[in-house]
Amino acid sequence: MEQQERLQILKDIINIDSTNGNEEAVANYLGELLSRHGIDSKKVQYAEKRASLVSEIGDGGSRVLGLSGHMDVVDAGDPSKWTYPPFEATEKDGKLYGRGSTDMKSGLAAMVIAMIELKDEKKELTRKGKTISHCRRRSWRARSRTAYIGRLCG
Repeated sequence: MEQQERLQILKDIINIDSTNGNEEAVANYLGELLSRHGIDSKKVQYAEKRASLVSEIGDGGSRVLGLSGHMDVVDAGDPSKWTYPPFEATEKDGKLYGRGSTDMKSGLAAMVIAMIELKDEKKELTRKGKTISHCRRRSWRARSRTAYIGRLCG
């Protein structure tokens, strides 16, 4: 994947207003992106506009490499007090500005890009690769978290 495409994925995620309680739009975007690269995902609906996304590559038996990150951001407050619009990725002097650009949308982009690049390389994996992109940690229902984390840990 070219660097510009990687950067565009991050910009696309930043441009989505995923203020706590509105994470489903990010799950939908990531699910569609992964699907275009032949990676299956399962959306786990938590509540209206709230969903987690579980994606998997490889068939390395019971061993799993799990990556997890949250899709929500904290409320941006008064947008007029921002130097750049919070939900509009802005490049300036080699830096990227926007709500969630460092926590945790850049991490989500990195996880998804890693999965896509591993899948595109068509190398045999010695373990399954699984990402869990979830809504806010404290809000994600314990039974959902426990079920998926339990599968990661064996």
